[in-house]
Amino acid sequence: FVGICVGMQVLFESSLEDKNAKGLAIFNGRVEKLKHPKTPMVGWAQFQSKDQFYQQQFVYFVNSYGIGQSDYCVAAVNYGAQFCAIVQKDQVTGFQFHPEKSGHYGLEVLQRCLE
Repeated sequence: FVGICVGMQVLFESSLEDKNAKGLAIFNGRVEKLKHPKTPMVGWAQFQSKDQFYQQQFVYFVNSYGIGQSDYCVAAVNYGAQFCAIVQKDQVTGFQFHPEKSGHYGLEVLQRCLE
């Protein structure tokens, strides 16, 4: 399963964006308003990850809410504060960014999670 942008956010337990909404709770945690210098965050940002595949790569974001930290975070981005760009658990992957708008590398990321 792949969740992109808000599709990643619904994989968590709840969100401050709509306090009455419940998520799928595949991942523990709550989606929160991110501490961006400018909201919403629109544009390119570079991954930080221990996984070499995600290092030094720029991807496209459009978001105001997200997950600050998670045990399942495999790649993060710092834009005013660090937040999860990719979470993964078993066969479930969530992308806070838009791989479909992130050029050739975005397509590689999608392909990798489908393999």
